Amino acid sequence: MRRLCLLATCLFLALQGCSEVDTPRGNSAVLAMPSFPGGKGNPYTGYATPSITLFTAIFDGLTNLTADGDFVPALATTWQQTSPRTWRFQLRQGVRFSNGEAFDASAIVRAANFLKSPAAQRYAVLRELSTLETVTQTGPFEIEITTTKPAPLLPRTLSAFRIVAPEYWDTVGPDAFATAPIGTGPFAVSQWNEASITLERNPGSWRPAALDKLTILRLPDASVRFQTLTSGDVDIAMTLSPEDQDLLNASGFTLKPVRAPNIIVFTFITEKPHPIQDPRVRRALNMAIDREAVIDVFLGGIPDVPSQPALDMAFGYNETLAPLPYDPVAAKALLAEAGYGAGFDMTIEVLIGASTNDVPIFQQIFSDLKQIGVRVNPQIITLAQLVSGIGSGQWRGQGFLLDYNMLPAMDAVSVMPIHSCLRRIAWHCQDALMPLTQQIYAAENVEERAALTRALMAALRDNPPALMLYEAVSFTGLAPRIASFKAGFGVIDYEDIRVAGF
Repeated sequence: MRRLCLLATCLFLALQGCSEVDTPRGNSAVLAMPSFPGGKGNPYTGYATPSITLFTAIFDGLTNLTADGDFVPALATTWQQTSPRTWRFQLRQGVRFSNGEAFDASAIVRAANFLKSPAAQRYAVLRELSTLETVTQTGPFEIEITTTKPAPLLPRTLSAFRIVAPEYWDTVGPDAFATAPIGTGPFAVSQWNEASITLERNPGSWRPAALDKLTILRLPDASVRFQTLTSGDVDIAMTLSPEDQDLLNASGFTLKPVRAPNIIVFTFITEKPHPIQDPRVRRALNMAIDREAVIDVFLGGIPDVPSQPALDMAFGYNETLAPLPYDPVAAKALLAEAGYGAGFDMTIEVLIGASTNDVPIFQQIFSDLKQIGVRVNPQIITLAQLVSGIGSGQWRGQGFLLDYNMLPAMDAVSVMPIHSCLRRIAWHCQDALMPLTQQIYAAENVEERAALTRALMAALRDNPPALMLYEAVSFTGLAPRIASFKAGFGVIDYEDIRVAGF
């Protein structure tokens, strides 16, 4: 059986265009992940997973998000908000890009100027950097940033503003840069294709890697990732199943839970007539699901039941809130109070394969809803259909699978531009919350913004815009030779990956 697994793995890798991995590997490692960024190594094409997962190996922002969920100084060492719309940043000195170009304030100014150009308007990162008005060099290692409105969380947001080697970028252009990117991170790219990426230690990095080399494989199938790990061809396999733990532990491997930067939800479509327009009904649906049992059975008991549309690491998280309780009796009473004692039918569009053990989890959730008389008709959709529906507002039902994503700033309010009246084609809109939301965006300091955000979280807990399921979690398998590995919230602390004996 092992030979068959190895044969299947080698065949898969050959079809993907990968070369065989030599073992023993010395001070190097091989990591397998499900997918690569759609924009390859262009850091402005994405700020969520899987983009952020790879970009943290190659690039730095002015600040960096760590696997612990903290924001730490990176290319900027200190900063000061000198007015509600003005910031002054002191930059790290002695930094060089992996091609030898020196880093200074001009690199940031040139990157900012490019993002304001017509050629950059299609890039996803602009959604997070839209408040940048001017970026001015005020010294060799100092810049001043003005924003279009108060931005007390700007240092967090600037973790998504990854700086490229300016001369090289201008010479080769964005498309060529994407397959041979140059940054200041712990690794430099020596090869990038559809199936694998080879990273070599960047000896000049200010956060140098412990490894000499890291090979990253794109293996979409979880069973292949598991087989390559247990066969010794891979040292780190991301996004495995919690059911793999006993098999891995028996062979000396480790299965490590990794916190994700998002909450899995079935978001409600309340912009067309249906019982879920009533907030009592939305509360009832949340109270009908035994989320703790789902987490214990299908997710290894690891993630938490969300109390609000934010992770506990997010700015503005309201620590005083408890999740809506599992109480099917009270849920049925709420339905009866709203006039739906006999229950009702609803259609939910579901994307399969987007999260761990999603099929049995959804089956259990729909079974729980049936117990209070809510009969769910699940419609399986593709990622392309999901994206199309989000863009056009054309839905076949009253809900669909999505998430509350905290990236890049780990900000609780990050859900509002998508899951509220602020969206051009909204699927859920609570007009009563818009004044509070606008107050949050106008807040001039972190204390005011935090207090207002906590109030918004309380309002959304009591009047839920979605069926909040669980905080997302993934499981990473580690070979015995991996002595140190830390990942979380979509990023990997690449400089701290170590193998035994080195």
